Amino acid sequence: MRKRDVKHDTPFGAFANKFISENSEGRVKSHGSSLLPSEIKDMKLLWRDLIEHCIEQLDVRFPPDNLAMFELLQVVDPSLTLGPFPRHLIGEKSLDDCVLELLHIFELPLHFVDKIQAEEVLNSFITFRGSEFAKQLYSTMYKRHRGKAAHDPSMIYKFYYACLEKPALMPWAFFSLYMLVFPTGNAISERGFSAMGAAKSKGRSELSVKQVMAYMVIGFNGPSLKDFADMVDTESKTFQKQWWGYQSPTNF
Repeated sequence: MRKRDVKHDTPFGAFANKFISENSEGRVKSHGSSLLPSEIKDMKLLWRDLIEHCIEQLDVRFPPDNLAMFELLQVVDPSLTLGPFPRHLIGEKSLDDCVLELLHIFELPLHFVDKIQAEEVLNSFITFRGSEFAKQLYSTMYKRHRGKAAHDPSMIYKFYYACLEKPALMPWAFFSLYMLVFPTGNAISERGFSAMGAAKSKGRSELSVKQVMAYMVIGFNGPSLKDFADMVDTESKTFQKQWWGYQSPTNF
């Protein structure tokens, strides 16, 4: 929102509203004195600037033109086709075109599933959009969450798993489950975090300038890790106490 639209009573989400409620109108839960209306407005203006900054940084790191896959995968959401406000477009693409593009992207893995062909998936999606079974299933599984807290995100897996029982819906349900599982692996990023954890901890850091320079010199000029480990093992066994890396046992 624009800065001039921010007032002292502009809602800013559950956490912000709770914080203000607990620390205004004579109440103080955090520290200091109770917030005045003018102070609340100033704080909300700062929050607004922070949110704007975060959105700008997200657009820098994840430009909108790099979110093509995210936009296409929205077609898997059953609320798009079976919800109270069904959509016919995602961006400028029709839902059928989104399915065709996804089929093209995942054509190779789909090729190895003998029982499902790309044409069957598209036809199944068209059937799915008008299926009374799918509409009833969606209504039954999601109705208790309407107007309340967000439903369990894993419900979509249960929904498509139930659709597998209907032969006409099976190709689309199978393809949807595949797409829902395929992009969610985080093993690569987790390994990156583990590597950082090994390099830096509260008690030790290997990220000093000298340490990083030493790693670079070794990486460019030294042997591979396996060759170095084999060499150390051979030398330590050959020279034993005369080996350059030998450490005398210490008895505490």
